[in-house]
This record gives sequence, C-alpha cells and structure tokens, in this order.
Amino acid sequence: MLSRFIMKRYLSSLLIMMLLFSCHVCSKNVDLKETPQRLEVYANHIPPYSIIENGKILGFSELVLRRLLEKTQYQVNYNQINWARAYKNISSEQYAVMLALSRIPKREALFHWIGKIGQITPSVWCKSERAKEFNIIFDHDISAYTFAEVRGFRFHRYLESLDSFPKKNLQLTQDKDKAIGLLMKERVDLMAGDELVLRWRLNALGYRFTDVARVYKFTSTINDLYIAISKNTPLEIVENMQQAYLELETSGQLAKLHQSWLEKLHMENR
Repeated sequence: MLSRFIMKRYLSSLLIMMLLFSCHVCSKNVDLKETPQRLEVYANHIPPYSIIENGKILGFSELVLRRLLEKTQYQVNYNQINWARAYKNISSEQYAVMLALSRIPKREALFHWIGKIGQITPSVWCKSERAKEFNIIFDHDISAYTFAEVRGFRFHRYLESLDSFPKKNLQLTQDKDKAIGLLMKERVDLMAGDELVLRWRLNALGYRFTDVARVYKFTSTINDLYIAISKNTPLEIVENMQQAYLELETSGQLAKLHQSWLEKLHMENR
C-alpha cells in the first residue's frame, strides 16, 4: 500500500511538472512571436522629406515612419551612411527600410513599397533678377544655358540624355547646396529643383525663396517618393507596414499630419 501511495504521489508530481514545463514553453513561444522585429532604417537626404542633420534623421518621411511603428510596434535602428552604401544595403539586407526613395520603373520590382510620402516635381530656376533673360518653352531650349547639378542625380542623367545639350554647359557638384551657391554667384545660368525642397535648402543657406525665379517646369520627370522596404523582408512585416500606412491614410490622419507639417515648414521658412 505504501509503495502504491508513493508511486501515485510521484506520478502526480511528474504530471504537474510536465504541465508547468508545457506552459512555460508555450509562454516562450508566444513571447518570441510577439517580439517586434528590429528594422534597419536608411535615409536619402532629400529635405524636407528626409533630412540627415546633426546626427539625426528627420523630415516628413521619418514622421510618417514613426506613426507606422506606433501601429506595428516594430523597433528600428537608424543608420547614417552615404547614399550609395544605403542603397546597396536596402537592395540586399532582409530587414532594411529606406526613407524617401524615388519610385521609378526600373526600381519597381526591386523593393516593397510601403506608402507615398511626397512628390518631386523638378523646375528650372534662375536668380530672380535675371528671369527676363530666359525664354524656355520646350525641354531642348535649356541647351542654350549653363546648369549646375548634383553628380549622379536623375536630372544630371536627364541632361546628358539630351542630344542637344552640350556637356560643357553642365557643372557638376557633390550636393545641391553647392549647386545653389554656383547659381547665386552667377557662375551658372540655371539649376533644377523641386519647389518645396528648394525652399528648405535656400532657407538653410540664408537665402529667401524670392531670390530665385522659376523659368520652366518639367512634366515628364515627376518622381513619387515612398517609404520602401527591402525585397528580402518577410511578407508578414511588409504587409503589416502597408496595412498600417493604409489605416493612416484612410482614417485621414496622414492628410492631417501632412497639413500640420506643411504649416510648420512654411512658418520656419518665412
């Protein structure tokens, strides 16, 4: 009888231990499933949509990303590296996000596109006091003037694609600020740029927007800017981010966020 009692107690204890262990394992599995995945975030410096400044990544795209992260609970690491390396990383890494990436046909199949955060509409600009000197009606008319443009940027490639544009008329720079400097010092006649981006850059350099004048507006080189995520990223993460963006958009929160951001931007750039 005693041995039977001991055996019964032993089996009961063993059963309890097995149940406790099973619960512990289940709990661990749930925790692992619910743990947010850390994403690597890279930025293209296209102020004010995406700004790399004083060790921080700012701009409207980062503002939208923060709202998406609030909904998805994913954690991120922000990375400040040059554009070429950032583009290479998002093309190959599994959990990589790029802020303010131009969605153009040749990139369409290379990334997952989370949501639109802006649009770049290039125009041609001159110093305001020289506006009457230029008569540009068609794209090829710009061939008669000198330009400052950032090496490797889309408009640089566009100018070089024009058979009528002399290469000697193109002065390449490392960034847009240097191109603006050449324009303001009248070392070139013209430069290209999106109005909102140009407003921000002029203000940052101590100029006013009225210091420049638009002499031509392109219609064939419009770029939509998107938050993009690497193609290798698990679809569950991609779909969660896309759904969060859709909710932000359909609820009207995205429009309100954009409007308040624009108002603040215009106040800062007066």
